[in-house]
Amino acid sequence: RAIRKEDPEGELIRKHDLSSLRQLFLAGEKLDSSTHEWLERVTGKPVHDHWWQTETGWPVTAPCVGLEGSAAKPGSSNRAVPG
Repeated sequence: RAIRKEDPEGELIRKHDLSSLRQLFLAGEKLDSSTHEWLERVTGKPVHDHWWQTETGWPVTAPCVGLEGSAAKPGSSNRAVPG
């Protein structure tokens, strides 16, 4: 949200070569759906929000890429991670 606030048109992001990235995985505070959609638009990359805590050492909820029924959902960190 801080980057979007300072660079709403994504001009600074577009100055960087993101071609080596296939997807963006974001951690930290919950990613709101409008920022999720903004990131996908300005980067052209799929965006995945996930939630984890240092204490768990592992994501608690996430869109597990490749796991059936686990597509990214703007505004949601998805479902419980197996394991």
